[in-house]
Amino acid sequence: MEKADFIKFNDEELYMICKQMGSPYDSLEQNIEFISKITKTNQICVTRGGHGAVLFNNGYLFENGGYMVKVIDTVGAGDSFLGTLIASICFPK
Repeated sequence: MEKADFIKFNDEELYMICKQMGSPYDSLEQNIEFISKITKTNQICVTRGGHGAVLFNNGYLFENGGYMVKVIDTVGAGDSFLGTLIASICFPK
């Protein structure tokens, strides 16, 4: 993580890793900032399943609660989400 420009976690991973790294915080936002400080990574995404995602981008937090959709198959959903997010960050309109 210390060499990464961008880190992606799901919420369970974030809390588990932060605890192992000695984070004293309980909130998602505080733990994202904790990881950012320790790793010197300015871009962190945390997915929250059906509750959307949070993006930490250069000191700012952006949150989206997700969208209600009829789920048929989740295979590839996470990869598609992350690919679209990274492309949007690298190649903004």
